Amino acid sequence: MYRFHLAVLLTAALCLSGCGSAAQSGSSVTSPVQSGQNGGVSTAPVKVVSDIHKMTNWSSCSGDCSGEPGTDATYSMTQSISSPSLTGSAIEFHISSGTAWNTALWWKQVGGNDAITRYLYELSFYVADPGAGQALEFAVNQNASGWRYEYATQCDYRGSGTWRVWDHNSQRWYTSGKQCPEPVANQWNRMAWELERTSDNKVRFIAVTLNGQRSEVNMSFDAIPASGSGIDVAFQMDSISTPRPWSVWVDDIKLSQW
Repeated sequence: MYRFHLAVLLTAALCLSGCGSAAQSGSSVTSPVQSGQNGGVSTAPVKVVSDIHKMTNWSSCSGDCSGEPGTDATYSMTQSISSPSLTGSAIEFHISSGTAWNTALWWKQVGGNDAITRYLYELSFYVADPGAGQALEFAVNQNASGWRYEYATQCDYRGSGTWRVWDHNSQRWYTSGKQCPEPVANQWNRMAWELERTSDNKVRFIAVTLNGQRSEVNMSFDAIPASGSGIDVAFQMDSISTPRPWSVWVDDIKLSQW
């Protein structure tokens, strides 16, 4: 459980092919970024979509579409939060009430380019009451050249205490064995996932960095056939069995792609 639902994110990706592929805002630059493939630095042109936390028209859902059938959450998203914030304009994701194990999912379309095969997904998050949560989920999703690549990850801090990654074909999470402890309350955390789409149509989770500590994951799963072209980033809150109101503030979201 606690996973991103294919149908919702697929709808978002397919919309890109008919709604235009340009990101709403952010910037494109060319710069080297770390490559998880060989531990060195890539000199390939890199497009950095920055300030995703400032973009409008995020999509959201709860219950069946966020991977917990039969549950429901009352949730909200507020942008331009000055405190707590790192940039002066954070997003507050909030669940105010709901059933046991309720979840809320938010995602943002950031363009589409079938030639893109590598990603670095970075953001900072801050939790006031981590005890209200079961897990936090972070994902990049791409539809390209007849395939869908779901780079869904989960900080399963109340369960296994590890980072877990999603295999759509077996419909289950697999632990990476890399620790993801419960976030310290009222403290900023910086996360970065290195991700790759391989030439044999696999989703590869290269490595995750949390608060400066990089852990190699190197796990791969088969992509699934799909139409459309598009890229989105996503965030999800997973509540405990006895839910209470809680918030996660997210700031400085950017996606490097090449």
